[in-house]
Amino acid sequence: MIFAGLGCPHGCDFCCTSHFFKRPHVRLLPTGDDTYRVIDRYLEINPGMSLAIINEDFLIARDLATRLRELVLERGKALSIFAFATVKALSRMTPRELLETGIDGVWVGYEGKRSGYANQQGRPVEELIPDLRSHGITVLSSMILGFDYQTVDVIREQLSEFLALKPTYAQFLIYGPTPGTPFFERVVREGRLHRELAENPERYYRKCDGFTAMVRHSSKTPGEIEASQRECFETDFRLLGPSVLRSVETWFEGWKRYHDSDSSYLRAKAERWAKEILKGYPLFRVAKRYGPTPEGTVRLEAEIKAALGPPGLGRRCVLLLAHLAAAWTRFTLRHDRFQHPKLRRLTLRSSRWALRPGDLGSLRVDIGRALRSTIVKLEGALDQSSARRLAAGILNALHGNDAQVRVVVAEGTQAMQEHLRILGKLLARERHRVSVVIPSAPETWA
Repeated sequence: MIFAGLGCPHGCDFCCTSHFFKRPHVRLLPTGDDTYRVIDRYLEINPGMSLAIINEDFLIARDLATRLRELVLERGKALSIFAFATVKALSRMTPRELLETGIDGVWVGYEGKRSGYANQQGRPVEELIPDLRSHGITVLSSMILGFDYQTVDVIREQLSEFLALKPTYAQFLIYGPTPGTPFFERVVREGRLHRELAENPERYYRKCDGFTAMVRHSSKTPGEIEASQRECFETDFRLLGPSVLRSVETWFEGWKRYHDSDSSYLRAKAERWAKEILKGYPLFRVAKRYGPTPEGTVRLEAEIKAALGPPGLGRRCVLLLAHLAAAWTRFTLRHDRFQHPKLRRLTLRSSRWALRPGDLGSLRVDIGRALRSTIVKLEGALDQSSARRLAAGILNALHGNDAQVRVVVAEGTQAMQEHLRILGKLLARERHRVSVVIPSAPETWA
């Protein structure tokens, strides 16, 4: 995972990410060069790695997306990146441009046709999502249940329209209030949060999961809302089939379009899709037996075999194990076994030598952060004790990473040569990662 940004300017009333940061978008990786540099480091570990960029609306920064596309095409290596996006941002790019940016999977909110959120402005989703899928781009789309205007009939109507888009993956979550969001404040102000949750914060946080109706609805009971959610998931599976098979189908659409493309990058991307598709052969046998749409599975398998050939010996061996794996999965799901990891409590304690702002005797230390470095500002007087403690803090900050520390010495900060020698000796092994900005009249510091 690549953490590229925080916050979101669109301000959907339920979104804690947007409102925690007061709606601005904070770029952690400000440019396309910064983003590709991180991608490159992951690919050094595993050249075939698939990546996910964590950023509420990664493509909102057009300059970043444009530069990243230039770098991806320049390097020529076919990437597989999943990114969060909005209808508004996706409408600015063609599917081909999206693929040339390395992105072959997106999350985009469908929410509800009458929700009116700003991030849904742009191309009609009835055009956008099928267009992305026809180019091999998988789409995870979400629908929210529990809006005031939604009755059972309205939900079913919207579900029908949503499934007609044939998203690769579907998410159905109940409209829930998170502290700090306008929706939470409105619910509390109107007294609509269910009493047992309002009176018991621990119970509230345990139920704040997207699968529990927490707010009194104008026309539906909590049980009805939760039943509608189950109906949505079941209908999605019954009509569109398993998501894993829908992934293979989407990749095959991309392969058909680009395997003989005039772009060397997109031909390489088609080759990568082909490898992923061939891994899916064991799915067909299981889907034909247990899936809700066996006829569609038969057609897809036949078309893929005609285009890419039958599975090799290794895949045929895996086919023999597919039914056993499917039977085991059915058993564990039916009996709720091995579904949830055990709770592990991990306590992280701050080192006594951690670099933090404050006074080290007569030396005042302030800490600042830059993209790839920690800035340590010094003011006052350095003595033997503060030199040792400062060195320990800097070494602690550099431990286990490739960061850098920049020490900025304020005008008038005093130090004796013997104390500077202590500091220099202790930091000697990391001197290539520590830089010092000295006063304009350095005297001793020089």
